[in-house]
Amino acid sequence: MQRLWMVGLAIAATMVVAGQSGCTPPTGSQKVTITGFIMDNFCLEMGFMVDNPTKRPLENPELHSVHCLAELDACVKSGYAVLQPRTANSTKTYPYPTTSAATYEVAYYLDNDGTTLARRYALAAMKKNNNAKTTGFTATITGYIAGDVPFLKCATIDSKVKANNKEMAISAADANAIELPNAASTSPSAATSPAASSAAGNASATLTGPSVPCTEASLASTTAVPLGALSIKTLVSGPTACIQVSIPASKSAKWFGISIGRSAKMVSTPSSNAVIFDSTTNKASLVVLGNYDTSSITPEKDQSPLTFVATSSTNDAVSFTFSRSVAAVAPSDVAIDTGATTINWAFGSSAWPSVHDDRGSGNVVFGSSTVLAATSARVTTYTLAIAGITLGVMVLLGIIATHGGRWRLVNLYAPLPPVKTRSALLSSVVEPLADLKVGEYIVIVVFGLGLLAVSLSIQHQFNGDDTARHLRLISGHLSLVSLMFVLLPVARGEHWEWIFGISHERILKFHRMLGRLFVVMMFGHLILTLKVTRVDVLTAFGTQEVVPLYGFIAFVSFASMSVLAIPIVRRRWYELFLYHHRLAAIIGLVFALLHSQVVRFAMLFPLTIFGFSLLLRVQAFFNRYQARVTSFAPNSVVMELPATKQTKDWVHSMNPCAFFWINVPSVSLFEWHPFSAIITPDGQSIAFCIKAQTRRGFVDKVVAKVHNAPDEPLTVLVNGPYGKPAVNLALYDEVILVAGGIGITPMLNLVNRFRVMEFVSQRFQLHWAVRHPQELLTADSLMFATPFPDGVKAKFYASQAMADGSIANNSSPGGTVAYVKGRPVMEEILYNSNAQDNQRRVCVLACGPPALVQEAQIQTRAAGLDFHKEVFLF
Repeated sequence: MQRLWMVGLAIAATMVVAGQSGCTPPTGSQKVTITGFIMDNFCLEMGFMVDNPTKRPLENPELHSVHCLAELDACVKSGYAVLQPRTANSTKTYPYPTTSAATYEVAYYLDNDGTTLARRYALAAMKKNNNAKTTGFTATITGYIAGDVPFLKCATIDSKVKANNKEMAISAADANAIELPNAASTSPSAATSPAASSAAGNASATLTGPSVPCTEASLASTTAVPLGALSIKTLVSGPTACIQVSIPASKSAKWFGISIGRSAKMVSTPSSNAVIFDSTTNKASLVVLGNYDTSSITPEKDQSPLTFVATSSTNDAVSFTFSRSVAAVAPSDVAIDTGATTINWAFGSSAWPSVHDDRGSGNVVFGSSTVLAATSARVTTYTLAIAGITLGVMVLLGIIATHGGRWRLVNLYAPLPPVKTRSALLSSVVEPLADLKVGEYIVIVVFGLGLLAVSLSIQHQFNGDDTARHLRLISGHLSLVSLMFVLLPVARGEHWEWIFGISHERILKFHRMLGRLFVVMMFGHLILTLKVTRVDVLTAFGTQEVVPLYGFIAFVSFASMSVLAIPIVRRRWYELFLYHHRLAAIIGLVFALLHSQVVRFAMLFPLTIFGFSLLLRVQAFFNRYQARVTSFAPNSVVMELPATKQTKDWVHSMNPCAFFWINVPSVSLFEWHPFSAIITPDGQSIAFCIKAQTRRGFVDKVVAKVHNAPDEPLTVLVNGPYGKPAVNLALYDEVILVAGGIGITPMLNLVNRFRVMEFVSQRFQLHWAVRHPQELLTADSLMFATPFPDGVKAKFYASQAMADGSIANNSSPGGTVAYVKGRPVMEEILYNSNAQDNQRRVCVLACGPPALVQEAQIQTRAAGLDFHKEVFLF
């Protein structure tokens, strides 16, 4: 029967002329045409040319002789491949010996008929060369490929070929006239040739071979094929395949095994089975891979398709040998193909069943020493595209709302009223929601729709998987989207002010919201992932090819950031929070990038934006000034920068309520803190009034340094300006300023700005409350050096004073500052300001203790006025 089959192939081969005219291309295949050197797989596998051993086939294919290609039995039986020039960025990998000097790579393999056809043309070319030495046979071949399997079917060859670096014409008649020597060698059996693979995925095309018993001895002369961490030997014996799997003893594997799969995915629909060898019991078994978690791996009810042959163990390796039917017998079986068969492998160092330590996949040609890189099981998702579209929509809406008109409802109206509460925890949740404007809610809705789109796309792309895997993937991708967006608000600069009309200190609330969402999603993703793998796994896992250990380290880093970012912790130990935030962020980002290639692509844009903003901030190290420092009240100092062209430019260009990041090198080389800028009364420079709120904090150290050397200038570095109020002050007839304690600084900046720029059509009301009268002199030189302009009406309050009174100031000879006892009463202030007059446009700005600002916000909302509060909740 075997001889009859080979004779039939020989007869069919003699009927081939210019092409396989009777061949029908596989359904859904793609037509390709390629011109390249024809090389036999035997020389490729050996790594040198059989008749020219000093030359490598992928470096000097032009020296490969037709004699070797078409007349040597081993070369003919191995089948042929078509080479193409190798590009510098080529990622193709093949199991052939190669070096960095290789200038060619395999483009396609030829099937049996294609090999026979190419052999005829090569011999015809040598005949035209008077049977002299003929080298570098090159042909233009047209054929069909199906999917990612690189085998050409239904090949035809153009009459123009090249040999000895000369073109020549070979007609169909010339090729047909060639009498093939040794017909048996022209049709390599499918069991030994990678060229036999074009039927990949066709279950009806199965292997056959001579009947040989499956023993370790029968496999002794078979070449072992590397399969990742494992190696495999295969032999086809009639309707049975004999397989030996080995693993190095150094892997300390308690189990290892393979699965003949439908794809490079270990788990598929319908489920496939795997052969697992338990090295602790020296037993092999057939299991069904229902899902990725160990509880879904069940023994195959019918173990008969598997015949365990033998096991052996040496100091170097552990191996087991088994046989199985070439055809699919059980429902979970996958037939062994006539060409490349996908084999998935895995091993683990924990007792079976357990999560694997490593896994991989390869396309193996049974009975041959050929193994090809398997098609990647990685699935490219739409997450990055959806995130990009989401950000694009946000930016577009922001530009429209900021530059397309006033949009008062969108930009200034807060749908939720502020709620009075003494609970710091509740306030940290409720207050940000009450501060959100309609436009900000729209941005949140757009982001939510983006997350929904990501979730639906994941569910669609992994439609065949169970709910647990959907949740695992969705939580991971939602974590990724949150990470992409969480970095954007901290990339401070004027870009966000221009796009959204919102300044850095106010956009940080989105950073905090996104950070909390990110940690919650990461935690859910971690819990779900622990059901299918361990956190200490260092190999790529799943269709997203993630490395669990790196993801876990990133989670720990980011989760620790969220703990120290709790408001009460952050405000009490701000320096600790700040240093840890920066260090943990770097660690978390590095390991998040290592966790998955998807993360690396996703973070390109956010990291670029952040990096660019960081570069712009470097200029702060060149904004070095010798500030004049004075102290007018306990625990506070005023730092005034000398008048320069730069400071004058800031006076006229910075926004109202602007702030700078300040560093005092003599106190700390690394600490930068935000402080409101105050225009000096003469309009020539800017100053900063700072007050120590906590002992041994940054400001407390600055105050102590000034008190110890009151007459010495203080070197400061400044980075800014930043900040922009939510309201456009130029649009209002009257501006009511409400301040408490050190919250006077942004309000005083507005007053001095009014002094310098004289907005004669506006009126300002300033209401400043302190505990003790002495605190009214905190910014004495900046507030009371000159009288207030006519358009500014100021009233001062001392909540701890026993009665109304006044206090002498130091900046104007004989000058005093009058005050009243108690606190500002917002209802009275708004009533006396003609706020009810619909013809006058009035807005309220507040900065200070939370209770004062909250009261101002509540009363302003009740009066229907526009409101802005200065926040420094960094």
